[in-house]
Amino acid sequence: MNILLVIASMGIGGEQRAASTITDYFVNLGNQVHLLTFNASNEKFIQFNDNIEITIAEKSKKNIYRLWSIRSEIKRLTPDVIIGFAVIPSILCSLAALGLGIPVIVCERNDPEVYPALWKKVRRIAYHFASGAVFQTNDASACFDASYFKSRIVIPNPIQSDIKKYRKPFDERKKVIVNTSRLTKAKNQDLIIKAFSRVCNINNEYCLELYGDGECKTSLQKLITDNKLENKVTINNASSDIFNIISQDAIFVLTSSHEGFPNSLAEAMALGLAVISVDCRIGGPKDMINDNINGRLIQSDDENALVDAIVDIIENKEKREYLCINAMTLADTLSIEEIGKKWECYLHKVIDDYARTNKNNC
Repeated sequence: MNILLVIASMGIGGEQRAASTITDYFVNLGNQVHLLTFNASNEKFIQFNDNIEITIAEKSKKNIYRLWSIRSEIKRLTPDVIIGFAVIPSILCSLAALGLGIPVIVCERNDPEVYPALWKKVRRIAYHFASGAVFQTNDASACFDASYFKSRIVIPNPIQSDIKKYRKPFDERKKVIVNTSRLTKAKNQDLIIKAFSRVCNINNEYCLELYGDGECKTSLQKLITDNKLENKVTINNASSDIFNIISQDAIFVLTSSHEGFPNSLAEAMALGLAVISVDCRIGGPKDMINDNINGRLIQSDDENALVDAIVDIIENKEKREYLCINAMTLADTLSIEEIGKKWECYLHKVIDDYARTNKNNC
């Protein structure tokens, strides 16, 4: 296959790590893979397979120019299939490919309800031109009625194939609670800080580490200062070496108000951390966590429940290790071998269905 994948940015994030792992799988099978990105100028970026041709789209932020860049790249490459990775690339790819005789697969990577009304209207029009859709959860797929797509499939994100090598024995773990997410309002890290402040009044042995970049860094730092937690809570920049860093920690907490399929949670589980997550919209965490079996799943914005869950895991070593051991099995469920096969089968289906439909219409 000759595959063109369009992604907004190559910066550090779950979307980019998923794209890197999936495209690497296809390259290793002998497929041609081309990557078109709107922004490759980030100081920190995800590494893609060296055999992938990477093109930077028109640098203007105006989507009309990005649309033109995508269409030009489609004409140059004549791929067998085009993948729009996330909502804006998906919309633009669906429109850019019109009349070129190449199927487009759209991929929703977040809560479909969070976008402005105008984008939702444009999306409704554009997606009718797509040949297929990949969702990360059933909840996300259910946001679109049957009129949208000719076919669709739910495929969760894969976990990087070498993640197991980063695991650390339980007795080498630091007494650290960690969160790795962009520092944005949607990630709701203020809930972690408020809950941790109360945890310290019950058990003062642990520290809290946040890893990420974003517009909420200043307000989060102020919340730390206001709660006199400067010696207990640290905000660190996002890192491309995050597996090696957090594998030394004991507990991972996710408090987002909405997610697609949070890579950070899946990776923490695969590394063998005890995880706590809110049951946020679109269902990624609830698809991964069986409460009290391989992690803890609590209601969104429930600070009391978060405090109780953290204290329970801190003070119950046997339970903590039980959750960790069960969490590690996710690495096999979400291995790139398993997830890659699903992507491969679906791409072939969309290409074959598209060719068959066009032949019948001739």
